[in-house]
Amino acid sequence: DLQPGLAPDGRHIVRVHRIEAMETPHVAQTPWHKVHDVIVVSADMAARVRHAAPGLDRSTRLHCVHNGLDPQRFAPLLNWSPFRIGWCGLMTLRKNPMLALQVLFNLRVADERYHLHVCSNGGEALAIDSFFHLARHLDLIDAVHMDGTLPQHAMPDWHARNGVLLHTSLHESFGYAIAEAAAVGCDIAVLEHMGAAEFWPEATRFGTVDEAVWLIRNAAPHRWRNHIAQHFSLARQIAATAALLRAPVLAHAS
Repeated sequence: DLQPGLAPDGRHIVRVHRIEAMETPHVAQTPWHKVHDVIVVSADMAARVRHAAPGLDRSTRLHCVHNGLDPQRFAPLLNWSPFRIGWCGLMTLRKNPMLALQVLFNLRVADERYHLHVCSNGGEALAIDSFFHLARHLDLIDAVHMDGTLPQHAMPDWHARNGVLLHTSLHESFGYAIAEAAAVGCDIAVLEHMGAAEFWPEATRFGTVDEAVWLIRNAAPHRWRNHIAQHFSLARQIAATAALLRAPVLAHAS
């Protein structure tokens, strides 16, 4: 709510999320001449914000500050189960949970020990109904375990019980769950979505069901923990945020 006269001598900093840039008119309608700084978490999101608000750079400084994880919260997993596949997120069409069922079906053709564990706190009725309809059609009901909603503090332990995180989303600004899973030592299989290459190595990304199956059947523990520590540590995020706050305020933003 950037109303006229609000904190005239202060500094206005806005953090833009994916939904605000892609699914609502918020970015296009924001009075950017009242904003000094805008923060996004990826180059992909920066491009989308600039596309939605073409004149933004004339008044506002745009910063890309990647998300960060505190490694102390993510103790390395001790027991690795390659046959337990994790999937987490809202059950929405954007998250694409039906693709996870197709991957699971092909995995179980090769080895029936594969199971899918889903952590979700609801979502869209169409996506939920479609997921369970397809699970019944593919005779996967007994191979899919709904772990329900977990509080944020319990997520590291949930990831640590999985062998691989299967990520099927059509788009993410970052994909925090992927980083969480990799931080505990899970392997990751990430759908080649727009912006994925900015964060996740080519060896983790798939474009077809067969490629996802190959990644999961050749998974190994602790492959990407160092990648997370080097690129997405909380310390790096804090340093980037501190640099943003220390930067002089743009004189022409008002």
